Amino acid sequence: MYELKSEVEAAFDITIPVSGDMQNAMELWMDMYQGNPEWKPKEDKEGYKGYTLQLPAAVASELARLVTLEMKVSVNGSSHLAKYLDKQIQSTVWQARNFTEIACALGGVVLKPYIIGDTIGTAVVTPDSFMPVEFDNDGDITAAVFPHVRQVGEYRYTRLEYHKLTATDKPGIYDCIIENKCFKQKVVEIGGPSRETLGTECSMTEVPDWSNLTPIAVIRDVKHCLFAYFKMPFTNTVELRSPLGVSVYAKAVDVIRAADLQFNRILWEYESKETAIYASQDIFPQDDEGKVLPLPHGQERLYRKVSGLEVHSDDTVEKIIEPYSPEIRYEPMFKALNNYKREVEFTCGLAYGTLSEMDSTEKTATEIMASKQRSGSTVTDIQKRLEKALNDLVVAMYSYAKLYLTPETPDEPEDTKDEGNEQEPTPEDELEVSCDWDDSIVSDRSQQYTELYSLVSAGIIRKEVFISWYFGCSEEEATEYMPPEDDSEEEEEVFGKLEE
Repeated sequence: MYELKSEVEAAFDITIPVSGDMQNAMELWMDMYQGNPEWKPKEDKEGYKGYTLQLPAAVASELARLVTLEMKVSVNGSSHLAKYLDKQIQSTVWQARNFTEIACALGGVVLKPYIIGDTIGTAVVTPDSFMPVEFDNDGDITAAVFPHVRQVGEYRYTRLEYHKLTATDKPGIYDCIIENKCFKQKVVEIGGPSRETLGTECSMTEVPDWSNLTPIAVIRDVKHCLFAYFKMPFTNTVELRSPLGVSVYAKAVDVIRAADLQFNRILWEYESKETAIYASQDIFPQDDEGKVLPLPHGQERLYRKVSGLEVHSDDTVEKIIEPYSPEIRYEPMFKALNNYKREVEFTCGLAYGTLSEMDSTEKTATEIMASKQRSGSTVTDIQKRLEKALNDLVVAMYSYAKLYLTPETPDEPEDTKDEGNEQEPTPEDELEVSCDWDDSIVSDRSQQYTELYSLVSAGIIRKEVFISWYFGCSEEEATEYMPPEDDSEEEEEVFGKLEE
């Protein structure tokens, strides 16, 4: 939608701080993710078509898997509203791996809540489908435009939804202004018109889905915009001063290109050295007119007909039958490809062996641990950004729920009411969003087990602590897993085995 940038800026009298270099980078990341980078060889006249290794998709997919592995998110609170929001956020968590993969590939996504009946859904908006306008000092988006497209009859309609915050007299509290403008353009060709223009401004009532929307809506007393921006935690090397996120493989573009080209060299190595037999045409069966008959199925690929005869120095002549089966340079070709993959792993923050074959030279425990820690650090950084985005999303859902759904909050017990404080609780006071992650990626669980077991056996920590850690429960619940006191001697024997 960035081809409409100048028209969008004119429509709201704003400036969209996204440079041409950043736009080109986002397009490149998208093309790479979809397997169509600019360096992908085109099909030639002989039908040979180039391929890619799909490394960008593999990198994004693997990081998304590691980030969301055994991920658990909950909205804690005793009120009806907290329980309602916990139910709504679960549908978003269910698709977390998908939008995390897209965010890893494209640098970030916007999680935008919307009302559907008596529930709140979450739309995942990719970077090519929204235009940031303003940012705060923390790099959070405080104003943005979201284009929506519909086709009705022979017209294509584009609705520009502009979100912006305005300060109030309360510190940290804002009014969110949502402004809608609609444009239409006549579809004059099959496949639709070019996207170089919005067309002419029109009423939203011309589109049935938008007929109930108001041109301007104000939602008061919010903490931030009514959406969450989930971006990658890496420095933007395309545009250093831009707070926009960058792809996890932004710094690996050149080496990914080199890996794809090497892969195509390998394919050509196999195709060009495919076993064949060069033979004179007159050794093949011919019809009455002297034309070579078609070879049986499968043999036409093996035999390659040549004209002429082979003349020796003694003037003798014989028919040509020459096998062709050169040696394939397997080891150097694949070794080079494997080295490229390792460079991609290092640059993208993955452990060696994620994409490449494990190098036999990586023998020491220190080297292996450093490789795993690199991957664990990358995953942890992304998880922190995802947790922040989910917190912001819940707060945005809270604003929509209070405004449009107003779920009933149960009465507080008489002994917990504070008669001197009638103020409605804020989202931070009423809601607590917790995220639990699988820490086996960052830490070695088997090593932790051994260390904790040794501490229990030495009497340094209590057995309840060990059981609580192992089963992920509280220490009170851990006591239910322990044997009765009568079995204390047997229990001491079990926990003492490690020392022996």
